[in-house]
Amino acid sequence: MCIALFGLNRSLPWTHRSIIDNLINPLREYGAQVKLFGHFNIPTTIHNPRSGEKVGSFKNRGINLLAFDQVIMAPQKDEEVAVLLEKFKHHDLQSNDPTVNSHRNLIHQYRSLHAVMQMIKSAEGDKVDAVLFARPDVEYLDRLAPADALPNLLDGRFDILTPTWQRWGGLNDRVCMCNLRAAKVYADRISIIDDIVTKNIPMNAESILWHTVQQHSLKNGNLNLRGVRVRATGYTVDEGLDLDYFTRLRFFKRRVISRIRRLRSQ
Repeated sequence: MCIALFGLNRSLPWTHRSIIDNLINPLREYGAQVKLFGHFNIPTTIHNPRSGEKVGSFKNRGINLLAFDQVIMAPQKDEEVAVLLEKFKHHDLQSNDPTVNSHRNLIHQYRSLHAVMQMIKSAEGDKVDAVLFARPDVEYLDRLAPADALPNLLDGRFDILTPTWQRWGGLNDRVCMCNLRAAKVYADRISIIDDIVTKNIPMNAESILWHTVQQHSLKNGNLNLRGVRVRATGYTVDEGLDLDYFTRLRFFKRRVISRIRRLRSQ
């Protein structure tokens, strides 16, 4: 069993505990032999008006808080995705973002996702029963239930398990569990960008995942795991989930502290 963290590590100081307690530990308690892989993009700065993030000097914090079996930190270079972005920028991502930032960020995330799967294939070959893909900038609120999830994948009932919240017309792509065949497909979405552009149908990231699942005849099931995004400033996004009082209070305090920091930096 492999866990693959990918994309932009902007908030591991806030999210690492939930990754350990709610993803890694439940699998090990179930008896799975877990290996942790990470591939992280390292931009020089973060400036995203849409998310309210402005970090002048990006620091890849928190890597040492997780016991990785393998981890790669790759400089994020826009020139390396320029050709693909030139095609993709005309696609309607339904993001309400008038710039190409959302397109660029998604390409960088897909590249990282593909890279972490290549790391797993190089290290483990086909000796992997399942892969849990998870974004490092999400705080996971529920403990994974391997006794429910893994048998459904291993007996062939499902190929991929995705969360039921915020599907936005497709499938939630922030965390999922796959058998090996589905993992290879899930991690290779960067290869279908040309196809997405050619179809010329508005598709957000969730719809692109649903398109991929349908295209490869994968059987999707539900993953009972919720999470909230945490920005580089520590700001916790309100995902509209039903949270208990103490969790809501904790996230409220974070939002207040984050806003104070932003005001002081202006």
